[in-house]
Amino acid sequence: MPPPSGALIKLAGFVGSRPAVILVDSGATGNFVASKFAASAKLALTAGPPSTASLANGQPQDASGVACGTPVRIGSYTDRIDFNVTDLCGYDVILGMP
Repeated sequence: MPPPSGALIKLAGFVGSRPAVILVDSGATGNFVASKFAASAKLALTAGPPSTASLANGQPQDASGVACGTPVRIGSYTDRIDFNVTDLCGYDVILGMP
């Protein structure tokens, strides 16, 4: 068996009605949507309790709200997911292990 390649699991899908690049990250402790994507997709945001996400590089990142019950579609899979809104680079959404 070959060693793991270390490749990231990136999927094409839809968040709301917008196409999105989705990273599946089993090390993430929550689900996150990029603040720029949330604004351009006009996701309904609510104020949440102050929270901080730890990014892969170890840096803390403030979350600026919650997008509750956001529709997500990846292929034939559909769901409604709550996302913490924060600045992300390279992905529109991170699906973690909340």
